Amino acid sequence: MFVWEGRLMREGRKRQNVLRRSLSRSGLASVLLSLLVGVAVAGCGGGDASQPTPPEKPIPRRELAALPPIAVAWASARKARIAAAGDVIVVRGGGRHLHRVASWKSDYPRENRSYGVFDVHWAPGRRFLGVSLAVWQSDPNTKIATISTTDGTITELTEGAWDDSFVEWSHDASHVLYAVSTPDDPYPNKLLSEPTEGGKPIEQAAKATRRLRRHHVYSVYPSPDGKWIAALSEHAILMTKVAGSKVVRLAPGDFIGPLIWSPDSRRMLVHRDTTGPYVIDRQRGAQHRLTRNGCCEAVGWSPDARKILVLRQVSDQQKIAHRPAKVPRKDWELYRPWTELWVMDADGGRLTRLPFNRPHWSVLAADWDTPHP
Repeated sequence: MFVWEGRLMREGRKRQNVLRRSLSRSGLASVLLSLLVGVAVAGCGGGDASQPTPPEKPIPRRELAALPPIAVAWASARKARIAAAGDVIVVRGGGRHLHRVASWKSDYPRENRSYGVFDVHWAPGRRFLGVSLAVWQSDPNTKIATISTTDGTITELTEGAWDDSFVEWSHDASHVLYAVSTPDDPYPNKLLSEPTEGGKPIEQAAKATRRLRRHHVYSVYPSPDGKWIAALSEHAILMTKVAGSKVVRLAPGDFIGPLIWSPDSRRMLVHRDTTGPYVIDRQRGAQHRLTRNGCCEAVGWSPDARKILVLRQVSDQQKIAHRPAKVPRKDWELYRPWTELWVMDADGGRLTRLPFNRPHWSVLAADWDTPHP
């Protein structure tokens, strides 16, 4: 059975894309991919709950309550374990008040039917959300889609491919930008723009993405101001100007996506192996490590870029670490870890758990409503 633990797992598995395609229809595929995901989970530093963590200073509720709504892909305990795709909710009021935008009743994927979302992206004006829709087509695949926040109507824009990924909205929410793979490149490095209501897609920043593809990158990320495109390669973050001609090596390291630009296009959030989230300065390439215990995965900026949304792995095993005999063997399944949504200061300071989180329910992705430049 395929298992994902949030966006980090989806992005990490892009490196295994070619192998997955060659084995996806064989009996060996499920076993091999399960092993690969298991290695990624063990290596992401997502928070071995039995490890001691330093004291954390919380963020006051009044600061959180003043911030805009957060869109969340949220999976029940059963759905996170079986389908690994979530329903869409909006969290308001400092993380206390919920509004369910779209949900899927079945926990099990069915052929040619959607069963949840992998990620969520606010549109300007909050009338729509852009999502990567999880669809089972003899294999887990992704369709780029939009969801109305008023009535939950889903509009599918693509036919479905494993690596298709939503990128961003246009400033007036009339178009969406997404990334797809091509016959000569197995990674989603081609950017297409398409009307929100559906239509003919048009390639964007073609010269810039071709420059990056020559360096064997596996993900491209345009900046909010439209002037830059960053990309993840095997051992570095690369960057190029959309209107330029050079590719620069911004920061060395074994980074794992997604790469998330700050609203002002000056900084980037990215994950690095077992050491957790980093902030990368666009001009100097300086790396600032946000945590010292690899506890979190950063998934989004607040509108003022002063706070960061992070996913944190939690487990009941922490409570019973010294008394495992009191937990019956048949109940160990209940103690597998889940992922919660927390808020952190952008300098890595205060860290606060949002109150809507539930034990054994996993947050797969989240996005703060951020104004476009």
